[in-house]
Amino acid sequence: MAAALRPYSRSELLEIADQLGGVYRDGEARILRLLGQGSISEWKRDYLNKQLKQIETILHGLEGASRDWAETHVPTVYLHNLRIADQALGSSMGMTAIHQDAMSAIAETLVSDLDHVTGGVGRAVRDVYRQATLGNIQAGLTGGETRRQVSKGIVADLQEKGVTGFTDKAGREWAMSDYAEMVARTTTREASWQGTANRMLEASEDLLQISSHARSCELCEPWQGVVVSMSGETAGYPTLSQAQGEGFGHPNCVHDLLPYVPEAAIPEGE
Repeated sequence: MAAALRPYSRSELLEIADQLGGVYRDGEARILRLLGQGSISEWKRDYLNKQLKQIETILHGLEGASRDWAETHVPTVYLHNLRIADQALGSSMGMTAIHQDAMSAIAETLVSDLDHVTGGVGRAVRDVYRQATLGNIQAGLTGGETRRQVSKGIVADLQEKGVTGFTDKAGREWAMSDYAEMVARTTTREASWQGTANRMLEASEDLLQISSHARSCELCEPWQGVVVSMSGETAGYPTLSQAQGEGFGHPNCVHDLLPYVPEAAIPEGE
C-alpha cells in the first residue's frame, strides 16, 4: 500500500516561489549595476546601444526563466495535490484534458503577467537611454563636475524609485523582484488549489478543508481548518467564495485547500 501523501508545507511553497524571486532579484541588481556604470551625461551613442542591449538581454533572460519556472513547478504542484485528492477519494480517475488545460492556463497567466512587467521595465530603461542620447542631460550645463553630479543624481533617483519598479492595477508599487515572488507564490497556491478542486469536482465532491499553519495572518486565521463548500450547495458549511470575500487567499497567502471526505483523514503540512 502506498504511503499517504502530505500537502506541501508552508516553507516548501515559499521555497518554490523564492526560486523565481531570486532570479528576478539577481536580474534587478545586474540592471542597476549597468545603469550605475560611468557618467550618464557623457554616454555616447555606441556605448548607450551596447548597454541597452545588455539590459534587454537580462530582461529576455528573466522572461525565459519565468516560463521555465512555470513549466516545471505548476505541473509538479498541481499533480501532487491531484494525487492527494485521489488518495482521499480512494480511487483515481486518471488524467483528463481538463487538468492539462488548467495547468497550461495557470502557467500562461504567470508568464503573461511577468512579461508585462519586464516589458514595462524595458520601456523605462529605453526612456533613460533616449534622454541621454538626445543630450537632454547636458543641455544648459557647464563644467565636468556639474555633469558628474547630475549623473549621480539620476542614477540615485533610478535606484530609489526603481527603474525596475512596477505599479499594479490597484496602484501599489512593487520592486520587480518582489512582484515576481508574489506572483510565484500566488501561482503555486493556485496550482495546488486547482489540482485538489478539479479532482473533487470530477468526483462530484463539494467540500474542501482550509489548511492550518503557524504564524497565519489575521485575514486567514479565522479560516484555518474550516471546511468550506465550493458550490455553496452543501448545507451547513460556509462557502469558499465567502472565505475569499473576507480576505482568505490574499496575495502571498500560502494556505492550501485539502480534499474533505468525512471518512478519510488527510494529514496537513506544518
